[in-house]
Amino acid sequence: MFEKIKIFDFGTVAIAGIILFFLVFLGWIIAGQILRPLLFPTMKEALDPAHDKSYRLVPTLLCLAVIYGPFVAGFWWAWRKPALFMIEPDGEWVIRNFLYVPLLRVPAGQPRQLEGCFHREYYEDSERDYYASGEVHVLLPSLPGIAIRATCDELPDGRPDFFEKFGYATDTQFLSGPHEGLMTPMHTWGASGPVLLAEQPVAGPSSTAP
Repeated sequence: MFEKIKIFDFGTVAIAGIILFFLVFLGWIIAGQILRPLLFPTMKEALDPAHDKSYRLVPTLLCLAVIYGPFVAGFWWAWRKPALFMIEPDGEWVIRNFLYVPLLRVPAGQPRQLEGCFHREYYEDSERDYYASGEVHVLLPSLPGIAIRATCDELPDGRPDFFEKFGYATDTQFLSGPHEGLMTPMHTWGASGPVLLAEQPVAGPSSTAP
C-alpha cells in the first residue's frame, strides 16, 4: 500500500489527530457529566433542590457551544482537508483525508493537469540548505480542483524535483498555472505514468469491406 502513496501531509494528519482526540474526549465528558444529568436525571438528581439551579438548559447549551463548537468546526475542516495522494495500480488517482476516506477519485483515462506551487524553505539542523514546500493542485476540466500540501527537494537548477519523482519526464514542457505555479500539459495516466493527450494513439477512420 505504501508504494501507492505519492504525497503524505504529516502536518494535516497531526493537527487532525489532535482535533479528533479532544473532540472525543470532551464529547465523552460533556455527554456523561453535563447532558445526561440535564436531560435524563436520575430519581435522586430530580429530587435534589439544587439540580434545577445547577443545570439550566439555555445557559448550559450556550456554554457548550462556545467550548465544544470550535472542535466541531475543526473536525469539519480536517474531514475536507486532503492528507494522502495515492495512485492505484490501475492508474486511478485517489485523494483521501486523514481518516482514509476518499475526497476525490480521478479515473486513469480522465484528462487532468497537475500544478505545483512551491517556494524555498530553509533546513534547520541538516546538511542540506534548502528544500521546496508548497501545494499541489489537481486540476480537472469542468470540475472543482483540490489542493494538498507537499514538500520536496531541489534540483541543481533550483527547481523542485517533485514532478520528476512523481513520474513526469525531465523534458516535460510545463505551463504557467492559474495559481502561478508550474503546470503540466493535459494528460491521462497509464501503467507507466503520464500520457500526454497529444501522444495518445488516435483511432483511424473506419473502413468497410467492398
